[in-house]
Amino acid sequence: MNIHVEGYRVCREANSSSRSELMRSIELVEVYNVNTIEHVEGVLQGRNEYVFCYGDTGAWKTHTMLGTTNNPGVMVLALKDLFLKLHQPCGDRDFVA
Repeated sequence: MNIHVEGYRVCREANSSSRSELMRSIELVEVYNVNTIEHVEGVLQGRNEYVFCYGDTGAWKTHTMLGTTNNPGVMVLALKDLFLKLHQPCGDRDFVA
């Protein structure tokens, strides 16, 4: 089985301990940069956007979305970017009401 995030693939190891080590070593910011960062800008431009994880039980979906304190997940990084961008001066940005 493979864990596949568009443009980002990690082969799953056969035994659960090596699979756990492999999943813990993934920098979730890489997954975020490949798949999610563009959706934050879309939200700021007034589009409805969503990101979701799917897969088998034990496929690390919750870990990918939430992450850890030292390796924040996709959802945490998206919210962080969203609020950082909202606090920046608007400049020439148009917001949809």
